[in-house]
Amino acid sequence: MRRIALAFIIPLSLLASIARAQPAENTDVSDVSEVDDTSSVTSKSATEQPAFDVLGEVFSEYSYSEVASQKQNAFEMTRAEVGIQRFGKHTMGGEIRLETIRSAGPNSFSGIDEDSLLVRLKRAWGFALHRHGDFEAEARLGLVPTPWIEAVEVDYGMRFLAPSVGERLLFYDTSDIGANVRLAYADRVHLSYALLNGEGRNQREQNRGKTSQGVVTIKALSTPVAGDPLTLRVHLGGQEGSQGAGAARNHRLSAAATFVHPRVALGVEVHQSLGFEEVSTRKSRAASLWLRAHYKHLGATLRIDDHEADLDREMTGSRFYLAGLFAMKRTSMMTLRLGLVARIERSEANATVLPGLAFAGSQNALLLVLGVNFGSEETSL
Repeated sequence: MRRIALAFIIPLSLLASIARAQPAENTDVSDVSEVDDTSSVTSKSATEQPAFDVLGEVFSEYSYSEVASQKQNAFEMTRAEVGIQRFGKHTMGGEIRLETIRSAGPNSFSGIDEDSLLVRLKRAWGFALHRHGDFEAEARLGLVPTPWIEAVEVDYGMRFLAPSVGERLLFYDTSDIGANVRLAYADRVHLSYALLNGEGRNQREQNRGKTSQGVVTIKALSTPVAGDPLTLRVHLGGQEGSQGAGAARNHRLSAAATFVHPRVALGVEVHQSLGFEEVSTRKSRAASLWLRAHYKHLGATLRIDDHEADLDREMTGSRFYLAGLFAMKRTSMMTLRLGLVARIERSEANATVLPGLAFAGSQNALLLVLGVNFGSEETSL
């Protein structure tokens, strides 16, 4: 474990030293970011742009839960990440980002040193960017963020509690090895197309087919309301691909819309799949509605997910409910959140890990959550 940790810490320390030694680059672009409206993969532009940004996120919780009438309480580390990135108005750059995971996966009996927390690579990619007037063109290569996850997380802002529905249910993985081309016009229209292995960040390529994924984002509205901007974004996307050694179909159609104001944000996300969990014929559908509000040092969140795991079978539905209230403190280098969250999961008889036993997929949990974002630039995801 020490050798694994040193293998990551030493390169990050060297890069951080370089970041401190590099002079800042100036741009003429003012900061137009909204409160709690930033992306973990998209930096804010500022009048003074550092050579590198060093970022970190730590989210932990104490949970008291009830599953099938069995009560349990535990301290959990739900998210710990650190990374170095160079974005903004730079014409060349990239990102290296590490995350912690449990060494034993859902289908494992044991992991490394029983079930230790390990560090793995989440994203590692470089880019080249070209501008011509209001047009921008960017090419990426490496372990890149998948277009859909990157697009919707700009406004989602609740990643510290749970991934968006598309990532939580594995309609899309958060990153994959491949190439990505992005086009933008005047910050109004964004087009992203990626050619990926299709196996996510935790598998090698298992078949000869590649997965293509595309997303179009349109800023349909931006108008001042109560002295602050109200923005409407619409996302349309899809995926054509295969997964696993048997090259099972893994196709997706997706849509989302978000209304974002510094004080309140509302979003809806819908997915339809043909091929799911390496079963070519399985059709699945998911929808999510989320709401978050912010006033001074208080924040509130609400989310409802609905999932039909197999549209051709009965009793394969599940529901996910999340509601929380937070105290928040922001500085130029850190965002701190402390809150109380209720999480409820309900599954029908054929949607549980033990088919026919609905109680196996039902859970009630009360969480005390502490979240910290730190580094040279604030992130909210």
